[in-house]
Amino acid sequence: MNEKELENKLHAVLSSVKAAHPNMNIENVAEFIKYNEWKLAVEVLCENLVEEKLYVSKETYSDLISAAESLNVEKKYWENILVK
Repeated sequence: MNEKELENKLHAVLSSVKAAHPNMNIENVAEFIKYNEWKLAVEVLCENLVEEKLYVSKETYSDLISAAESLNVEKKYWENILVK
């Protein structure tokens, strides 16, 4: 996956999470993406989803994992995310 595809995927994941959980504070994640801190963005987003016990759709989860793997994010960040 090239950088543009990865960035687009991260924006799509973020939009999906925001749509499912409008009260979730994701501005910091959006800022990380904006400044190309993609790995940190994925780690923080995953941590927030797990800590707040929020779910994501199967499609969003798949996209999130695809991005995470491309960025070499450790599995511990996403393995406990709830999928609906």
